[in-house]
Formats: sequence, C-alpha cells, structure tokens
Amino acid sequence: MSDDGDFYRFWYEGVDRFLETADDAAASAFLGSTARACSESMPRGAYERAFSGGRTVAEALVELRAEFEDFDYELHADYADIYYARCGCPLVTSGKARSPRLCRCSAVSLTLNWEAVLGEGFVRVVTVSTVLGGGDR
Repeated sequence: MSDDGDFYRFWYEGVDRFLETADDAAASAFLGSTARACSESMPRGAYERAFSGGRTVAEALVELRAEFEDFDYELHADYADIYYARCGCPLVTSGKARSPRLCRCSAVSLTLNWEAVLGEGFVRVVTVSTVLGGGDR
C-alpha cells in the first residue's frame, strides 16, 4: 500500500489530466466549484474583515495589504488595480498541481472574494500571467 503522499500525487495527476483534456464547459464547471470552495475556506473572510466596520475602499485595501504579503494595489478615482505578486494557491506552491488551466480557479475565486464585499457586477478579474502558464511568480 502506498503512503498518503503517493495517493495525493496520483490523485492530483488525475486532476491535471482532466483539466488538460476536458472541454471548456466541463473544466469551467469543475473549476467554478473548486473556486467557490477555495473562496469559502479562508480568503473571503479576510476580504470581509477588511471591509467591515464601514471602512472605505482605501482603508480596506490597506488592511488587505497587511493581510497578504503578495498584495498590492493602485487606487484610482473610480476603480482599483489589484496585483498579486505571486501565486497563493497551495496546490501550485506545493507542486501538487501543474495544469495552467487551474489558474482559472484562482481568477474565479478572486472574483467571488471581491464580489462578496463590492457586490456582483462591480468586479473584473484579468489574469496577466501565472506560474503554471510560464510566468516567473
């Protein structure tokens, strides 16, 4: 019998194979579900705490910068550019997942986190580069 490490390695290899071979609709459905679970696991709470107590967007962004070491932003009159300097997905940072399609999960999760505090329709997430897609961070 293999140890848990082997089990998870094989399991994630199966997820990677699925992501690389699934059509867009199937991959999007899977990643939408995983993104919701990721958002609910911890990050959304950090966003909700940052915006709690009637904080302004500017104040909340300062809170988020303190919460996430890789977080930065540029605040404009009617929008903000948000930057995450490195991948924060534990599946990627641990080397368990390798499919660049997995980064769609992060984009959806971020959308859910921001919509939780700003409302639906006020958020647009654009992925500029990803580690799994060949980016350096």
